[in-house]
Amino acid sequence: MKGWLSRLFQTPAGMYISIGMLIGATATVAIISYRAVPAQAGIVTASSLTNAEEATLATIESAFTKIVEQTSPAVVSIQAKKDMAASGISIFGSVPSLQGQGSGVVIRSDGWILTNDHVVRGADKVTVEFADGRRLEGTVRRDYLGDVAVVKVDANNLPTLQLANSDEVKPGQFAIAIGSPFGLENTVTIGHISAISRAQYVPDSTPRLLMPRGQDPRNLPPGRYYPTLIQTDAAINPGNSGGPLINIHGEVIGINTAIASDMGGNVGVGFAIPINIAQDIANQLINKGRVARGYLGVEPADLSAEDRDRLGINSGALVKSVQKGDPADKAGIKADDVVIEINGTKINRAVDLRMKMLHVPPGEQATLKVVRGGKTLTMNVMVGSPPMDPDLGQHLERDLAEGDEAPKLDLPVRGRLGAAVAEITEDARKEYKLPQGLSGVVVVEVQPGTPADRVGLRPGDVIEQFNGKKLRTPDELRSLVEKAQGNYSLVVRRSIGGQMATIQIQIRE
Repeated sequence: MKGWLSRLFQTPAGMYISIGMLIGATATVAIISYRAVPAQAGIVTASSLTNAEEATLATIESAFTKIVEQTSPAVVSIQAKKDMAASGISIFGSVPSLQGQGSGVVIRSDGWILTNDHVVRGADKVTVEFADGRRLEGTVRRDYLGDVAVVKVDANNLPTLQLANSDEVKPGQFAIAIGSPFGLENTVTIGHISAISRAQYVPDSTPRLLMPRGQDPRNLPPGRYYPTLIQTDAAINPGNSGGPLINIHGEVIGINTAIASDMGGNVGVGFAIPINIAQDIANQLINKGRVARGYLGVEPADLSAEDRDRLGINSGALVKSVQKGDPADKAGIKADDVVIEINGTKINRAVDLRMKMLHVPPGEQATLKVVRGGKTLTMNVMVGSPPMDPDLGQHLERDLAEGDEAPKLDLPVRGRLGAAVAEITEDARKEYKLPQGLSGVVVVEVQPGTPADRVGLRPGDVIEQFNGKKLRTPDELRSLVEKAQGNYSLVVRRSIGGQMATIQIQIRE
């Protein structure tokens, strides 16, 4: 595909600019022509276009049509169903039914499909619908922090798409989004790359709508931080998540993930995870079953012009802050250090550091070179695990089962419930923004696939009662869970829209 399409678009950069101007001029001419035609004629004409102009537009239109025809068969619709009735969740006396819908792209002909984690997370059943009408159930491997998942279906010889090098994406290039917005399969929208290297935070409580800029993620509800996103004006709406953003060669440059919108619909500002990042995570999920990313405990940032002048260095990842007690702090790394190398790999900017940690698993030692006060220092760091990863407990259990070294977690309540809880201390109130006067225990971790996960418990929830008995300590909850026979109920206090609400949850075993 790339060969013929490359030849079709082998024009100088200036040609692309002139094409864009021509499209704008065409609309203007059409309006002028409409106003100039006598009302009694009742005919609208675009006769002012020259043959060359019409031929140029026809060539562009034909090219986009061919791109869509050849890429659409590899784009799928994904339905993710959570059986809430079986899980036993009850909100204000009613039992909700949850079914999510998104998109995906086939990346391997033997049945591997790439999508977003938020499309399939928590689903009991995932169904993939292909362009030819086939519907197949799939199994999921997912990575919460990267918001990437892969779905495996039992099929072979599937059509696939070529993956581009997203490092070569530039603002102004054409972009095509294909997916299932609002359940409308194989919807195509066309636009441009608006910007690259956008960093954004998306809380779980606001699915795929970006938080306002300038807010500190540490003061926000649980969610995902995207260190670098591709921005596009190709229309992206709910249901596009997980689908491909494609270039004029029919190659995937990104996975459509989020939008900036006050109303929840497209306003011309959409975002995609660069395919280099998504592919890296997907390969680890396919080959290893999980992503064992490392954690340093630093907040990296790109060097500004002022930073470069002040520190006398042109590239690297500036350490804005260091978390006390975390691996970097223990190794002696300080704020205002500039990381220029990790394990022999050069670090030019903040995203390089984040990407490198995808390949340095917890428990291993990393050798960092940092610039401090004009001097280059070599520092060894014992890499840890990301504390905000909801899959952390599951990953550590697998590590230990495989005989690997892994840090121990203090999880006072797990067992049949599958949640770790703690007392409501002042630190907990600050971390989870809990109002004064609450009693009970606060959820600090939820194990994937457990009853707590299936009914939607999440960090920051306060469990006030278990089977009608008020709670004060984690030990009380542990004892009640161990003694419970069959089904049990929880009374949970949760912040909804900034207000604390009471939720009655039934757990059926």
